[in-house]
Amino acid sequence: MYSETHTKNLLLEEKKKLNSVLNDLRQANAQSDRTIKQMKHFTGNRDKARKEMQEEANKNEEQLQKLNT
Repeated sequence: MYSETHTKNLLLEEKKKLNSVLNDLRQANAQSDRTIKQMKHFTGNRDKARKEMQEEANKNEEQLQKLNT
């Protein structure tokens, strides 16, 4: 009886430790995933805004050249 209880307690403690490590890894993975998604979203919006500003500048330059001629 003692050996069965003792073995069960050891296995439960080992399971708790493994679950703790697994939960820490899952939490770290979720956090890094959120960070990656935020950076992709921010970079995508910044590139889009820069492209729009460049197109606007090109249109303005063309209009200036037409007016100068």
